[in-house]
Amino acid sequence: MSVLSCNKLRRTFYVGKGLLKRKLPLHAVNGVTLTIERGETLAVVGESGCGKTTLAKMLLGMLPPSAGDISFGSLAIGTISRLQLARRIQPVFQDPYSSLNPRKTVFQIIALPLVVHGECNASERRQCVEMNMDLVGLSRRLLHSYPVQLSGGQRQRVAIARALVIRPDIVVCDEPTSALDVSVQAQILNLLLDLRRELGLTLVLISHDLAVVEHMANRIAVMYLGRVVEEGTAEQVFDRPRHPYTKALLGSVLTPEPELGLPEVVLGATFPNPLEPPAGCAFHPRCPEFIEGTCDVAEPALLPVDDGVRVRCFRYESGPMHARQNPN
Repeated sequence: MSVLSCNKLRRTFYVGKGLLKRKLPLHAVNGVTLTIERGETLAVVGESGCGKTTLAKMLLGMLPPSAGDISFGSLAIGTISRLQLARRIQPVFQDPYSSLNPRKTVFQIIALPLVVHGECNASERRQCVEMNMDLVGLSRRLLHSYPVQLSGGQRQRVAIARALVIRPDIVVCDEPTSALDVSVQAQILNLLLDLRRELGLTLVLISHDLAVVEHMANRIAVMYLGRVVEEGTAEQVFDRPRHPYTKALLGSVLTPEPELGLPEVVLGATFPNPLEPPAGCAFHPRCPEFIEGTCDVAEPALLPVDDGVRVRCFRYESGPMHARQNPN
């Protein structure tokens, strides 16, 4: 059952290139349509600048969309208050060092959503906080500690406990382990997996780390320059990537097997200037499967190909062009 959906979501910023020059549009998120099912983990992946964090901020109500709709079940995001929205969706931010108030104790930080939403009296509040500390593996001895007294992993556990204390439907995790030591990352990821199973959580995972995504996600949406270029289950995307950009992302991952050598990175050129995106398919200047006269002229649609996979590529479109150009 769908718990959240967004339809043709767009967020445009206007950026000036000089004092007297007109501002240019930057389409950080450009026509994204996604559906998130209850209990699943949807990973949104792509290079820095592809729009995944902007998308997360819109889902959280931190940025209003320039166009398009976001719905929680049958409720449009524009018809509910910020307080009602926060009751349904909570964030876990990238940096546990800056996402916690240094002047508040662990108890005050975790209890804050309960206070804001008017839940529990004082004695019940402490019991609820302690229960959530147990849930995320935090010692109750840290109840009156300050963030500066905690390790990075402990701080991220506090952030997770704060997000879960009011039992939201969805938790958006924006690079939740990238600021942590490698030894701690696996602990936090396994904790999130355990919590998803125990609480029936729905997770939206924003990440550029494909190893993390493979470990965590049920479904993956690959973004490039503000658009989703491929969407499918984790198995479909990792085992048989369709879009040339997805293939390049997976091909660039280092393998722990020395005999396989260095990966063959096939991305050409550099990431384009989002203020001056290329004509046609935005990926065509870097694409090893570029079709001259097609990819540089028209923009492909995101279309279903098989088994629920959606791909934005002319090589998978139907019709005469597809029959002529698709070698597979």
